Amino acid sequence: MKEVELKKLNRAELLTVLMSVSQKCEDLEKELHDTREKLKERTARMEESGTLAEAMIKVNGVLEAADRAAAEYLDNIRRQGAEALAELEKQRAEKQAAAEEESLRQEAALEALCRQIEEKEETLQSIEDSHRQRMEEIEQETKRRCADMVKAAKSESQSYWNEVYSRVKEYCVHTDGLKEVLGQIKEAGE
Repeated sequence: MKEVELKKLNRAELLTVLMSVSQKCEDLEKELHDTREKLKERTARMEESGTLAEAMIKVNGVLEAADRAAAEYLDNIRRQGAEALAELEKQRAEKQAAAEEESLRQEAALEALCRQIEEKEETLQSIEDSHRQRMEEIEQETKRRCADMVKAAKSESQSYWNEVYSRVKEYCVHTDGLKEVLGQIKEAGE
């Protein structure tokens, strides 16, 4: 698998690749072990057949090639595993940094919103206090005006009654029968 393809994989896929490579490595080691066992058996048979020296030269070449191939394969797997782990660590660090940055941004936005709410609450409280004070002033003014109106009405009523009384009295002076009525009216008005 190429390096570019490895970089495109996510953590789970990289772990799957790493597990697969590890399994292949174990399979190759087992195969190498089995091959060596078979080689031992062949070597024993070759010794019996008399061409031991020639067989050993061939076997040594095969074994050396197999050892080199296995070592090269293991080195390649280790390198790919290290690269995959480094890439995973880099992605984790980037995601963590982005999450921390987003957290700080959201925290700052929340603090700004809280300040706005507090300012609006203060403004509303100020408006409420102002309205309450104005309502009290209006209520006091209304009570004063009502008292003045009642006072003026009583005064006007008394003035009117006095005028009516004096006219009735004048009329009664001219008529004797009305004196009695005037006395009754006066008693009723007081």
